[in-house]
Amino acid sequence: MRTKQGKSELSQFQFVPTVMLVALTLIFAITACKDKSATDEAKTLSMVVTFTSGNVKVVRDGKGVPASIGMIVYQNDLIQTENGTVDLQTRTGSAVRVREMTSLTVAKIAGQDGGETRINIEQGGMLANVKKASADESFNVATPTAIAGVRGTSFSVDIDPIAQTSSVKVLEGKVAMAPRIIALETATQEEIQNSPALKKMAEVQSKEVVIEEKTEGRLNPTLEKHVLAANELATSQENTNTARKEIEKMATTIEATAGNTVMTQEAQITQQDLIEQQTLIVVAPELLNKISSEESNETARKEIIEVRAKNESEVLKKVEEIASKEQLNTEQAVQQRYNRLEVITLSDGTKIVGAVIAQTGDVLVIHSPQGVRRVNKADIESQEFR
Repeated sequence: MRTKQGKSELSQFQFVPTVMLVALTLIFAITACKDKSATDEAKTLSMVVTFTSGNVKVVRDGKGVPASIGMIVYQNDLIQTENGTVDLQTRTGSAVRVREMTSLTVAKIAGQDGGETRINIEQGGMLANVKKASADESFNVATPTAIAGVRGTSFSVDIDPIAQTSSVKVLEGKVAMAPRIIALETATQEEIQNSPALKKMAEVQSKEVVIEEKTEGRLNPTLEKHVLAANELATSQENTNTARKEIEKMATTIEATAGNTVMTQEAQITQQDLIEQQTLIVVAPELLNKISSEESNETARKEIIEVRAKNESEVLKKVEEIASKEQLNTEQAVQQRYNRLEVITLSDGTKIVGAVIAQTGDVLVIHSPQGVRRVNKADIESQEFR
């Protein structure tokens, strides 16, 4: 009996570690699945820097770091450019170029199963080349006064730094433009339905206008002025209830000026617009998917650089070939052709009198009486209009 009891105790003792081992294995497996799921989600709900030049910062949690190719950009990251530009791409294949002197926030990023990508641009300009992965995906750009919802592929958004007016230029496809009323973004549906003033403004915001290809859209100037005033109040540090009451007083004025919310006209699409569009390349998704953490895959980063450089070289070569066919042998001929004349002084003292006819990244193409040539931005000491 004693021997049997000893065996029983021993088998119980052996059973406990076995149970613990199974439990620990399950815990590790679940944790690994969670970690993988979190990594997959982070990979999906993020953008990747595919090109950058000049002074560009990515600000996260109040800390700014220089942008670099392969860097991952997450929701709520702030992008600030000075004398530089940066290209970003979503995992679903939409690309954005942030132009010089621009400040914008990546407010939302769509995943593979849909959702909204939203860029809030506070100042400056950007170009977007949008590709939707599913019918449930949307891509919107919000300025201080307007919202542009993409129904096509390629468009640009600019904010006038002085007048604070917003414009949308559609290069390809269609874009729906409407006034943006920030007070509606912080109100619940119940609050909007119970407030006659907010309801009026919701009706105004719903009056979107579809901007067709090769067309430019702007908000009605009078309406935009009132919308800007209401939005500045909505984002001020004043008491929320006090601010909302003041905004509600503006509702009638906003409604009265909303007969024609968006004004459209034929867009002046320049050679630079087309060059910018052509050099905003979309990197293959499988290449971006190699970059899944801040420790970016170096091989993938190099591939992105090579793809961009090849594309840029091909585009600039076409520009040079077309420009070289024109016989502009005098400064006057250059000025008449491009409506401008610039004096560009290089760091070695060389002066070039001509017109910058294209720029992509750090490379400028200059047409002068001596011919067409490329100049690196870093080699320019000064640039003045004559």
